[in-house]
Amino acid sequence: MVSLALPIAASAFCRKGMVSADKAFVGHLGDDGHGAGGYLAAFVLADMCLSVLMVPPLAFSLVLNSLVGQAVGSGRPKMAGVWFQQSLFWLAVSLPPCLVGLFYVEPALLVLGFDQDLALLAGTT
Repeated sequence: MVSLALPIAASAFCRKGMVSADKAFVGHLGDDGHGAGGYLAAFVLADMCLSVLMVPPLAFSLVLNSLVGQAVGSGRPKMAGVWFQQSLFWLAVSLPPCLVGLFYVEPALLVLGFDQDLALLAGTT
């Protein structure tokens, strides 16, 4: 069990580390009159919007690991194909609207009441 958990834990730790390193780098930017805090806040908002829009469609591919593993483990490889096709279908249906939503990050942040400069920075990041 530990031999399976360690690579997964290391992968999750590295993913979080990459985001932390990005935030630390962005926090040191400070030109164009926005300052380091403005860039950092815009980066965090842009990252939040990306997560909110991309996690639901990607859940269809993430759940595939469990379902295909169960199908193959139970000796039903045909079900693995069915789950794969279902996952591809729902990913294809749900991804385009979410991708279109990425073009409207700035207006969405303005509707939520964020500062115009901050929404502009987050929408163009």
